[in-house]
Amino acid sequence: MGGSAGVDSPPRGACVDLETTSVAECEAAMRGISGNDLKLAYNGQEKDFSAHLRPARFGQVHLIQWNCSGLTLTRRDSKRFQILFPNEGAFACRTDKSEFVFDGRPIAKVNRPGVVSTTSVRQANGFSLCVPGAALIACAERLTGKAFGLGLLDEAVDQIDLGGHLGDGLSKTAQTAMNEFSKFHQTGLEGLIVTSYEDMLLNLVTCAIFPNVAEEAGHAPQLCGPKAISRIRDYIQAHCTEAMELSLVASRFGLSPRAMQENFRRYYGCSPRDYLFNCRLDNAHRALRFSDRPLKALDVAIRCGFSDYKHFSAKYRDRFLESPSATLRAARR
Repeated sequence: MGGSAGVDSPPRGACVDLETTSVAECEAAMRGISGNDLKLAYNGQEKDFSAHLRPARFGQVHLIQWNCSGLTLTRRDSKRFQILFPNEGAFACRTDKSEFVFDGRPIAKVNRPGVVSTTSVRQANGFSLCVPGAALIACAERLTGKAFGLGLLDEAVDQIDLGGHLGDGLSKTAQTAMNEFSKFHQTGLEGLIVTSYEDMLLNLVTCAIFPNVAEEAGHAPQLCGPKAISRIRDYIQAHCTEAMELSLVASRFGLSPRAMQENFRRYYGCSPRDYLFNCRLDNAHRALRFSDRPLKALDVAIRCGFSDYKHFSAKYRDRFLESPSATLRAARR
């Protein structure tokens, strides 16, 4: 890639892949995501420097994947939170109040607005997420129906447990967003899903770094519009053949499991679990009726996400008034 002009501030929904041997270009790309108060120093001879970055912008949520070594980054942003998600390697982050050393545990580091942080990367890869504090306050108020104000920012946690449902959902959603946008960027269609990922990431970040908001949101009667619930329905339908933990799906879309279930019933007249089961049954029915190659009913059941064939067969008969084997025999005539 040439100069850094196209990297400094990727447009809404943009995802740029950057492999560089220039410290200045690397710093410019990181500033576009982490803020102009970032300074980068390389602890070696510049001729040996190399880094692989993928900065992306999803509305107010900025992400950057990185794989680099021998860097020291000093950052102070008066408006935005920064969350560091290390994947592997030697990595440390220090502020005047805390010290974080990555030792392989599933932990993300949270840097608050106005705090000077110094990050040392010996050899590591991972990703960072930056989002304005004002956006998180607005999201918290929307999720709970309560007014918080600037005082909420002082209640942020210093670390996020990525082994818990909420932290795991945030980490996986951020990585999926990066991968999806990298793919869609090649076709020019990334704008089709930028809004949904921005909303999901804002919801998850807000609940992950403000436990009181997560608790309030879990007890509040969260009423969602039809568009928000249709996104959950579409997600379940698109991934119905995979193993699916519905509590993680709720977290992914910024809802408590109870709120997702209540809103889903409100619009579709059934629970998310029932909808998932029926999607799998419909897929199995289509596969048995229209396959152009030899199949066994058991193989179809497993491929469509069922682990208990006896249960699948009974529910299939209830739904389609014949056994899976009968559908398969009729298709072969």
